[in-house]
Amino acid sequence: IPNLLLIRCAAQITLNVYRPGQGIAPHVDTHSAFEDPLISLSLMSDTIMDFRHPDGQEVSVFLPRRSLAVLSGASRYGWTHGIRERKSDVVDGEIRPRGTRVSLTLRKTRCRPCHCDFKELCDTWQADPQSSGLMLGRNLEEKHVWEFYDNIHSQFSNTRHTPWPKVVDFVNSLPSYCTVADCGAGNGRYSTQRDDLMCFASDTCFGFAKECRDKGVLSCQADVLTPPLRKGAFDAVMCIAVLHHISTYERRLQAVKSLCSLLKAGGRLCLHAWACKQSSESRRVFQGQDVMVPWVSRATVRVLLTGTTFQELWKWPCICPLIPPIYRIPTACHWTLLLRIQRKNHPRMARKCRATGQK
Repeated sequence: IPNLLLIRCAAQITLNVYRPGQGIAPHVDTHSAFEDPLISLSLMSDTIMDFRHPDGQEVSVFLPRRSLAVLSGASRYGWTHGIRERKSDVVDGEIRPRGTRVSLTLRKTRCRPCHCDFKELCDTWQADPQSSGLMLGRNLEEKHVWEFYDNIHSQFSNTRHTPWPKVVDFVNSLPSYCTVADCGAGNGRYSTQRDDLMCFASDTCFGFAKECRDKGVLSCQADVLTPPLRKGAFDAVMCIAVLHHISTYERRLQAVKSLCSLLKAGGRLCLHAWACKQSSESRRVFQGQDVMVPWVSRATVRVLLTGTTFQELWKWPCICPLIPPIYRIPTACHWTLLLRIQRKNHPRMARKCRATGQK
């Protein structure tokens, strides 16, 4: 198998064993859960795979042992595939008994809803996006959430090291050796709280998913609206600081339903989001329920401050526009932010400023 093909598709591997006489019903792999293509490797025995189109067309394809089948485009999205339950197949007029067959299916998990042209078999289209609004905010989230975190995930991760106390209490209340799904896990600060839990982390950002994996947590790149996880398999599900990234009411409702579907009977869901009404000590003031919150790139400011004395900051009127208006009220706020970053580069100057009372 070409290396590039493996790198692209081997994010998830399913192993199936078929005894003589066993098969699998016609189906299409869920569009919203897996990308294109699908790769199937047949080992130990031959078989015939039947493809069926919604308009009634049928095509049978012979899969010899040690063969590789790549389903892409229409064969992936527009046709169902299955294997009939029988103990022998007829190939070129010859009856060939089936033996025990092992198949390896390689798939890449999808981190966003499907928008293919094969509406008859697409679960995203079957949700009736035109009337329900499930697809209304997809483009907005792709640009302002998924692409944003893909670009700043490493910098963002450095600011998220202290877990929220209420979430820690929830994690500590779980019994040992239970299964936990952490959807929208970020850098995995909650998945790594306890060693006696079996946690599975997912995030739309590949960088966050990789960071969780580097910390020893099973992880994948996935969207909370379409998690590629087994339904009813988890004792607890966490979704922390994710819901406010979803742009419409319909999509938020779908996300909550998807999270609940992962739980076993009697399972527990921990769902946290930013509050619209902040305390008086908070530096954030939201003018409405659905607003854009600016992100200050600390790396950019650090580059400007490298090798600069504290007094020279007063000569830089260009510093203030780097900080969004939400941080300019009152006036002392942005100088406090600059001093905090300046301290890391010039601790001696920062101590001198504090001792003399300079702002």
